[in-house]
Amino acid sequence: MEKIRSLNDKAWFEEVFLIVLTIISLLAWKFNSTIGMVFISVIAATALIIFNDFKYVIPSVLFFIFSNNAGFKTDELPIPLIICAVILIVVMLIFFIRNKPNFKNIKSVRGIALLSISCVIPIFWHNIIPEGKEVFYFLYFAYLLYLVVYLFFASALNKNSFRMLVLSMGYLGIMLAGECVLSVISLHMQTPDGNIFSYWYYVGWGLCNEAGIIMCVALPFVFIPLVRTTEVSKILISLFKFAIIGVGMVLTGSRGTLLFGILEILLLGIWSFIFSKKKMVLGMSFLGLTIAGVLLLIIAFNVKELVNDFSSEFSNFFYDNGRFEIWQWGLDVWRKDFVSMTFGMGQVAEIRFIGTFNGYEDANVVYHSTIFHCMATMGNLGLGFLVMHFIDKYKQISKLSKDIMGLMLIGYIMVDLYGMIDNTYGMYYYMIPLMIIMGTLERVNKEDTIDLF
Repeated sequence: MEKIRSLNDKAWFEEVFLIVLTIISLLAWKFNSTIGMVFISVIAATALIIFNDFKYVIPSVLFFIFSNNAGFKTDELPIPLIICAVILIVVMLIFFIRNKPNFKNIKSVRGIALLSISCVIPIFWHNIIPEGKEVFYFLYFAYLLYLVVYLFFASALNKNSFRMLVLSMGYLGIMLAGECVLSVISLHMQTPDGNIFSYWYYVGWGLCNEAGIIMCVALPFVFIPLVRTTEVSKILISLFKFAIIGVGMVLTGSRGTLLFGILEILLLGIWSFIFSKKKMVLGMSFLGLTIAGVLLLIIAFNVKELVNDFSSEFSNFFYDNGRFEIWQWGLDVWRKDFVSMTFGMGQVAEIRFIGTFNGYEDANVVYHSTIFHCMATMGNLGLGFLVMHFIDKYKQISKLSKDIMGLMLIGYIMVDLYGMIDNTYGMYYYMIPLMIIMGTLERVNKEDTIDLF
């Protein structure tokens, strides 16, 4: 047993652990997410029992979320998902019983704590949840859930968890790229005349463009080893991960992902080159990837048709796809009266007959913008709390070394700008990974990131 426990500090073991978890999660997403979630819960429990280290919960929770291929119905509770989630929560509680949680020096919790209060308040005066849609009540406690996730990880992780976070986010990006690849292959088989920009699809837990958002979140973590390692093999492995995620981002067909993702990649690449200990290797690798990408496009696609597809897509680049109307809905909700402007109308501010994973149905409106969504649901008070949270979030990365801080800063800025025109804040698929990231960083200082890669 001691030999097994000694694996806990090995980087190669963490890689193997994550590769196995990624394969299981992707297979679960493709064939049976419930069975996959059970496997993920069992793996998390086993790792916690053997190693008594909470870092193994980082990838377990992340892959648990994104292995869901069934979506959510607004007229029923997702019982299998809840059961699996309860198992995972019980496992974490057992860990807390065995190990005293450390709630000292949790400095970045203020904004999320206040948002969790602001999220609940409007239910007392604006409850429009119809009979049969009781599942919507959970939305009013969403930020409370995010707060709990944050506190769980911030109090249970130690300073050695940073490498697991970095590797987990990289493999999460690979898993999401796999979901997009499999989805596009399936769609292409059904409609061979379509192109990568004409496919608009759900991946169960969310939309294809939402997969693009999370891949943008994952990108900085793939670049972190590039600025730290001196081993050519590790540089090539990280670039291979980046290439897979890049393919996935393109296959989302999302204009937002292409716009903010390409800009993010350029900035991350420049920053990594500046701080890399192997500038020649990295520079040649970037050049090789660019050439390989162009050749792949030429081989895989008819060049003329591909150019036409890109031209058609970007000729409509500034088409709002109904967003201006949705933002107007949010403004109308916000300015209804003094109470709505101050406190908002709640997470279920209005219900409309709109498209969902299960087709068109009466569903809660999400306003496709961090600002407009916060204004409509939590009012000016919530907007103020959101500003506090942003201050906490950006201040937190300032304690990291300059090379890693720059990568994290680029990632945060790009995704937050993306969130101005799409769904990030308030959405579970974004908030839970963010809380895990911030909870991990709560326990990390500059010296804790040295010699990890």
